[in-house]
Amino acid sequence: MDIEINREDEELLDDKAETPQLEPQAEAQPESQPGAQSEPMPGQDGEASVKDWAEALETAVRQRDEYLDLATRARADFDNYRKRNANIRAESYDDGNSDCIKALLPVLDNFERAIGAAENTGDTQALLNGVKLVQKQLLEALTKRGLETVRPLGEPFDPNEHNAVLRVSADEAEGEPGTICDVLQTGYRVKGKMLRHPMVKVIED
Repeated sequence: MDIEINREDEELLDDKAETPQLEPQAEAQPESQPGAQSEPMPGQDGEASVKDWAEALETAVRQRDEYLDLATRARADFDNYRKRNANIRAESYDDGNSDCIKALLPVLDNFERAIGAAENTGDTQALLNGVKLVQKQLLEALTKRGLETVRPLGEPFDPNEHNAVLRVSADEAEGEPGTICDVLQTGYRVKGKMLRHPMVKVIED
């Protein structure tokens, strides 16, 4: 049996044949990530950044110059202070030295008197008395300046305080073993500080 195709169906088939195929859609562009920053356009953010750096550099240089100026002034002040201190110390030393010498001038005067009296009279006893007087006066002048005599006769020997130059047996000296039986040279302290250790003779244990 023959199938008849009417006119309308034939036209519909022709329309479908002539209909062009749709092209596939272009690939989707990736969405921009949130927070992503685009590069600055020339003449905008780039110029602002250079200007900021220039201002920061200028500020740093200015602060450096200020700090250098302060350091230079501080060093100059310290040098002046050190020089003033050195001058003060030198003046204080000179003043103290002058005071000490001034205190000893009467001692020199008495030495001259004792020597003159001995030469004129020929009295040795007078000379001896004069020398003893001078010694006493000299010791008094130095004692006022903190001098202390150290004569540890009969005391136990202390190697930290005494300089033993001789040792004798108990049969040769009077005293207890380990004690000082003779002071050969007087020691001296100045305000508690040992200036010279006494030279002593010690009885052996």
